[in-house]
Amino acid sequence: NNWKNGVVSLLFIALTITLCDQISSTFIKHTVERLRPTHTEVLMPLVHTVNGYVGGLYGFVSSHAANSFGVAMFLALMFKQRLFSLLIFLWAVVLSYSRIYLGVHFPGDILGGAIVGLLVGYLVYFIYIKLRATKYGIYVNIDKPTELQLKIINISICMNMCILLL
Repeated sequence: NNWKNGVVSLLFIALTITLCDQISSTFIKHTVERLRPTHTEVLMPLVHTVNGYVGGLYGFVSSHAANSFGVAMFLALMFKQRLFSLLIFLWAVVLSYSRIYLGVHFPGDILGGAIVGLLVGYLVYFIYIKLRATKYGIYVNIDKPTELQLKIINISICMNMCILLL
C-alpha cells in the first residue's frame, strides 16, 4: 500500500506542476505579453545577465514561481508540518528570487507567479482530498508521510534545483 501512496502523491505533484506551468506559460504570458527586463529596450543596457541567459520574450507571470509555489502549497497542505512548510516555502522564495537575480523577471512577475501557484496548489490539494474519499478508493495516509513519499519530494526538489542551475 505504501507504493500506492507514493504513486498517488507523485501524480498529484505532477498535476500541480503541469497546471501551474500551462496556466502561466500558455495562457497568461501570451495573453498579457509583458516583455522581460532582458527584452525591454530601455532596460537592456542596465540588466546584468548570467552567462548571456535572457529567457523567452514574455515574462508575466513567472512559471518558475508558479511551479515552485504550487508544489510548496500542495506539499505544505498535504504534510501539515510547520518546519517542513517553512522550508518548502523558503525554497520557493529562493528559487523565485533567482529569476530576478538572473534579470529575466520583474518582481511583479514573481508575485503573479506565486499567486497562480498558491491557487493551483490549493485547488489540486482540494481535488486530492476529495478523491481520497470517493468511490475510487484512493486513500493516502497523509498523517505520516511514507519513505517513498519523502523520496519523491526530494527528487522533485532536486529536479527543480537542477533546472534552476541551468
